[in-house]
Amino acid sequence: MKSNHPTTISATALTLAASLFFAGNLAAATGTARDMTPTARFLLEAPAGQFLIQGTADSRLVVVDEAGGEVPGIEISGSEDDWTVRLEQPMLQDAESMLPIVISVPYAAEIEVRVAFASLELRELQGREVKVSTVRGTVRVADSRPDRLAIETVEASQHLASLGREETRLSTVSGSIEARGNGDELWLRTVSGPVSLRLSDFSRLQMESMSGDLQADLAPAARAEVRARSHDGEIRIAVPDDTPLDLRAESHFGTIASAFGEPTAGRQGTSSQLAHRIGDGTVRAELRSVEGRLMIGHREQAARALVFRERMHISDSRGGTARRPRLSQADVGGFVDIGFGEDPVLALVPGQYAVLDIPPGAEQIIASQERLPNPVALDLHQATDDLLHCFELTAIQDVSGSREFPVLRRGFEFSQVLCPHPEALGDYEEVRAGQGLDSD
Repeated sequence: MKSNHPTTISATALTLAASLFFAGNLAAATGTARDMTPTARFLLEAPAGQFLIQGTADSRLVVVDEAGGEVPGIEISGSEDDWTVRLEQPMLQDAESMLPIVISVPYAAEIEVRVAFASLELRELQGREVKVSTVRGTVRVADSRPDRLAIETVEASQHLASLGREETRLSTVSGSIEARGNGDELWLRTVSGPVSLRLSDFSRLQMESMSGDLQADLAPAARAEVRARSHDGEIRIAVPDDTPLDLRAESHFGTIASAFGEPTAGRQGTSSQLAHRIGDGTVRAELRSVEGRLMIGHREQAARALVFRERMHISDSRGGTARRPRLSQADVGGFVDIGFGEDPVLALVPGQYAVLDIPPGAEQIIASQERLPNPVALDLHQATDDLLHCFELTAIQDVSGSREFPVLRRGFEFSQVLCPHPEALGDYEEVRAGQGLDSD
């Protein structure tokens, strides 16, 4: 592997005084909070709005506006085991101008959302089930691994950077669907909306479409099943060359183009058919269309990024020992999101690492943290000849100020480094793309 000059960029944030270290608790005091059991059910019902629903280690339901204050017009009912939040009817034309509402729940809570027109973001949810139903707007899911994930939309677009562990069900009429990650089973249905998938380590994928195009970049698990059907939408899949593929494809009035063999004419002379087998054929794929085109290609070997996060580094810029603010592990470590664009692929805490496929055309790898105002981006073009690029995250806590009023400088360093020997990561926990994180 070629040597590359390491590139380092630091990100820091200053708090004004030690009391501000507890700003997370301040939001709960000025907003609305309820005690909540870790695996309780939570339901959100609203006609419109902007919402962030996030999992936390706190055993409470907390509802605040973007500034951390009270949300007017909300109704909270239920008990510790089953909370419901309802929002008064706003004017739909003003929905996009409404202040975002932040809802915090325990990580393992069961979530259901029923909205009509909303911008909805779900993060760090690890419970038994997450269900979303909406008509218009956007739905984003990141750093979440519930057992089951179900999203049903009419026109709203879906952007998933993580899937359900056991089962994911996605459906839309005309909205777009973009999903990446890994999960055991994925069921997907669209009428006219386009679908783009990048999946790995799944056992079953089933896609159905009327006129929407289906595109899937796949790295299936052993003995996986792939089934895709459309009327006149195009179906395009790509798999690695060494996939033990048993492929069956048929289009009655469309065409078939395949990197795995030439199609043959059907019995009636109008349809095209293709059958191909690689190795023992344990991965079964069946593609069928009435009028749409079928395309089967090779999934190109992607360059990869190894990102590992070192343990916490604490320094005292004043010299000597100081009375430092008491910090929880969540405050000290925190989550750092890693991605290649607007949506993060996963989040790391100290002592974790991940190996990620670098998307084609990606020019930067980006690290960001909710507490810090600006993300940190490192260029990828410095090592384009290598298939593995390595990056190190180091979290920093630096105490300055006076002994009576200590000030915390909090952030992280993000560096491109020479790739470590695999044994050097033996004590680290591996996190896969799309996998959510539990907090200590």
